[in-house]
Amino acid sequence: DMHFSVELGFLLRGKRRRHYHHCSQVVDAGQIWHCGIWEPHGYELLEGPAEVVVLFAYPPVLANLGLSTNHRLDWLAPFKVPPEQRLQIDDRQKLEVRDMAEKLVALYKSDIPNRHHRMLLAFLELLLVIREGWTEPDISAVVDTGMYTKVNHAVNLVFRSTEYLPVKEVALVCGVGEWSFKRYFEQVM
Repeated sequence: DMHFSVELGFLLRGKRRRHYHHCSQVVDAGQIWHCGIWEPHGYELLEGPAEVVVLFAYPPVLANLGLSTNHRLDWLAPFKVPPEQRLQIDDRQKLEVRDMAEKLVALYKSDIPNRHHRMLLAFLELLLVIREGWTEPDISAVVDTGMYTKVNHAVNLVFRSTEYLPVKEVALVCGVGEWSFKRYFEQVM
């Protein structure tokens, strides 16, 4: 599977193996997983039945979200790092995160006023809770010569920019020539 939206999932019951571009991870009940923009991924059920809560967020909304504070939080950071550097919740957080995931499901099923706004706020609160104790790695230091990573760096660059970015400039930042970047982009997208 591959999609533009970022994905955050919580496994309520069961056990899964999540497959990513170049690795896989076992996710036990009570743990989370997440996938980045256009990141190839899939799963296999190891123990069932499984019960999951899966949330999708539109990256431009998260990239441009600014709360009036002195510290600008990169809401997309957990989705931009390689799977082996992504945050996981500890035992202390599992119950809180489970309750928050179930609250999101209840909001989704409800017909209360401002349901979508409440869901966005609950999603952001969930992201804040799972980020506790996670040190955000410097993504500019992440080295991966794969096509997916190069295109993902470009997408992240576009989200951070407020100006038009020529393909030649984006390709340079990604460490490849313009024609190689165009070819990568066409193959990944």
